[in-house]
Amino acid sequence: MTLATIPPRLQVARAITLKNPWAHLIAHYGKDVENRSWMPWDDVNTLLIHAGKGWDRGPEFTRRTDCGDPHTSAIVAVADLAFACNTSRYSDTVRCGCGEWAQPGQCHWKLANVRALREPVPTNGRQGLWRPAPDILAAVANALP
Repeated sequence: MTLATIPPRLQVARAITLKNPWAHLIAHYGKDVENRSWMPWDDVNTLLIHAGKGWDRGPEFTRRTDCGDPHTSAIVAVADLAFACNTSRYSDTVRCGCGEWAQPGQCHWKLANVRALREPVPTNGRQGLWRPAPDILAAVANALP
């Protein structure tokens, strides 16, 4: 598959690396908000969800034992960025209505149309939003359901 045959939305997609269980929860369990301290760029419409090597062992979440081992160092899903909200970014008490996954004091990236890949696409992650290489985009396009 060449860059010209990759769907246009994937050609301009950005990837974001998340620790598990968060990437796995987005791909398979309906987590529809990504919490960040910053807003996404205005031109970001499609996100590739990359599961990093790390595991977030925060007190608010314990590892699920009924979902197998989440993949790491791989793109696991594609999602549309529906909108981003910074209503509660500077307050731990202001609620914005972005849903149960939205954390106070954060920017909320509302995800829609999440599609878990049939097979994860192995690749190294990076901090911030990053653009995957054309061969990675082609592999993601081939792995979409």
